[in-house]
Amino acid sequence: QKVVTQMVVPKILEKLPEKLRGIEIDPCELGGVPPQLDQITTEVRERLTRRGLSKSLHITTNLDWNSNLDVGIKGAMGLMKLGLKGVKFSARIHVQFMDLLNRPPFFSGVSVYMTNP
Repeated sequence: QKVVTQMVVPKILEKLPEKLRGIEIDPCELGGVPPQLDQITTEVRERLTRRGLSKSLHITTNLDWNSNLDVGIKGAMGLMKLGLKGVKFSARIHVQFMDLLNRPPFFSGVSVYMTNP
């Protein structure tokens, strides 16, 4: 929590356009509920490339996050207040390690994407 309020939030604020730099993010609590992963599966996939047969490792999992976060945003001079309390997020996460190798780094690329569960 301390890292978010002391390091992450200031970095976000300094990247904003100058007219928006007067906003404050307070509170900024991510809550204590961690994301849940379940139904993790792995599969080796093969495909034919110009260099021959290539293998990839495909990992999928369900991600569910029912957060109790609390974030408040106050506009410059207190003209606007916006808050967010809790977020529910669900997705199927796919991670594919492309073209498996027998030496480090052990794969030539990574593909990550999400689909609806």
